[in-house]
Amino acid sequence: MTMKKTFQKLITAILLFSISAGIQTVSSSAAAVTKCYTIHTGNTTVFKNKSLTKKYAAIHDSDELSVKSAGTKSSKITWKSKKGKIKTGYIRTSAILKNTTGKTYTAKKKIKAYQRPNGLPYGNIPSKQKVTVLGTSGKYTQIRYSAGGSSRYAFITTDNAKKYVTAKGNSSKPASGSVSYAPYKGVRYNNQGLSKARLAALNKAKKMVTIRWKAPCSFPTWADGNGTFSEAAAEDGSRSRRFVAGKTYTGVPYSMADHSYDNTAWASLLKKGITKKSMTAKFGTNPKAGTAKGIDCSYFVYQALGSAVGFDKIEYQVTTTMQNSRYYKKIKWGKIKPGDVLISPQHTMLYVGTVGSNYAIFEASSYESKCSYKVYPKEYVTSSYSCYKFKGFSD
Repeated sequence: MTMKKTFQKLITAILLFSISAGIQTVSSSAAAVTKCYTIHTGNTTVFKNKSLTKKYAAIHDSDELSVKSAGTKSSKITWKSKKGKIKTGYIRTSAILKNTTGKTYTAKKKIKAYQRPNGLPYGNIPSKQKVTVLGTSGKYTQIRYSAGGSSRYAFITTDNAKKYVTAKGNSSKPASGSVSYAPYKGVRYNNQGLSKARLAALNKAKKMVTIRWKAPCSFPTWADGNGTFSEAAAEDGSRSRRFVAGKTYTGVPYSMADHSYDNTAWASLLKKGITKKSMTAKFGTNPKAGTAKGIDCSYFVYQALGSAVGFDKIEYQVTTTMQNSRYYKKIKWGKIKPGDVLISPQHTMLYVGTVGSNYAIFEASSYESKCSYKVYPKEYVTSSYSCYKFKGFSD
């Protein structure tokens, strides 16, 4: 073998080792599946073949990838399509975000964010914002953070990431909480010949009102724009204008600041860990803070119905637009069934059944700052709300 060929093989081996090491996440197993993100100026092309000649699909810079193998030119990956299907293909190795950590930190100061490396400004990451570092590419580091009730992907300079995010001692260690489900003691609705979809919607709502969780730290209950906090009742009967560390509560917390957490997402968040800072956010112009994570009344109904029929069959709407929506048909009170939707201009909830002459409902309410099962006087409900059937139900 010539000296030139030996040198070429050595360089190739070094490159392969560098790429594989660069995209590995911290793991006790070298064979563990690696998750990372693409970092491109546009969509990243996926190819069917290793030689990158047959175009297959395109993925975005916020799509999570699992890297199966890495080469100098191409890497084999899997990713989840918009329809939820796991797909396999090849992309250019240069498109893979390296040094992926996935760790969450707290920003020490306000940091300018960008849509892409060398791209347009994307606003500012506020001080004390929880930031998950996804990886770096030269002068830029990709992060994920919560904004407007959803996850946002952006880039900050690697210098700022080192100084104000990933600096030693800046790692967040939130406390985790225990999760279970309380026994349901409300109206029975599964013996009334309802369709599978209705039952599924009611069962989903029941989970959101019966999830039982132990607060790992103290954090505020819901506060309106005037700074008035709601009282939440703990399992021991005590009431407070905050969720108290060590006490057990039932029902997903109420929130309008970050309101898309159903029982599954709430359980996942608690197990991952929370802090007082991570759970507070401003609402309106009042300087006081309310819960930053939870669910509000309209998202509660949307989650119940969407989980039953598929979220492609319904879109999220606030209460003011639900009444004139194509998804709901107004019906007479005499035709009401469990699973029907009760809507007023300010609030919405699900009808469960009757308790004597009163109406039982599932709702996410700011009154007790959480999701709950309630029984209201029939006269109050019929005078304040209108009754609607969700058109996605067959019965």
